[in-house]
Amino acid sequence: MGWQTQKDGLRSYGLCIENGRIRNADSIDIKSALRELARTLGTEIRLAGNQSLIFCDIESNRRTLVQGILSRHRITTSEKTSLVRRYAMACVALPTCGLAITEAERRLPTLIDEIERALARVGLNSERFTIRMTGCPNGCARPYVADVGLVGKAVDRYTVFLGGTLLGTRLAFIYKEMVGASDLVDELTRLFIVYK
Repeated sequence: MGWQTQKDGLRSYGLCIENGRIRNADSIDIKSALRELARTLGTEIRLAGNQSLIFCDIESNRRTLVQGILSRHRITTSEKTSLVRRYAMACVALPTCGLAITEAERRLPTLIDEIERALARVGLNSERFTIRMTGCPNGCARPYVADVGLVGKAVDRYTVFLGGTLLGTRLAFIYKEMVGASDLVDELTRLFIVYK
């Protein structure tokens, strides 16, 4: 995510799209911003495995143009997005998925807000790890290979998985089952303190 130099000397920009949702809302106009970036740059756009977008083949002198478009549409740049939010992912869950038992996509952004504050309190806000949340055990957001996986078990109850890896090369184990939605941050904060 963020600005990267390609092998050919051109730049690419990875834009964090929270939960992969592209829409205009009250606070940000992500859909309009992406439309304008695509028309203005006219370059290749790649889909990243973490539900984000990568704009490729950007000339260095167009960096300010890209940042201006993002700013005008009130888009938080990847550089200003916390690491925990940047690598978090949720499935669509309720009301879209008929298999969902509880919330994921609609709950994760506010949960990440609280987790960001907890990480700052314990001094881990620059730590890079993954949090994945799903509304059922099917695992559409890959919670079983995340550092922290939150899997819907019952209405407003989650199984907490720990120990996966950022690259998804190790399966997580069940840490605790039936954790209430309102208790998730406290439970994770205790883990962050022990981790530190």
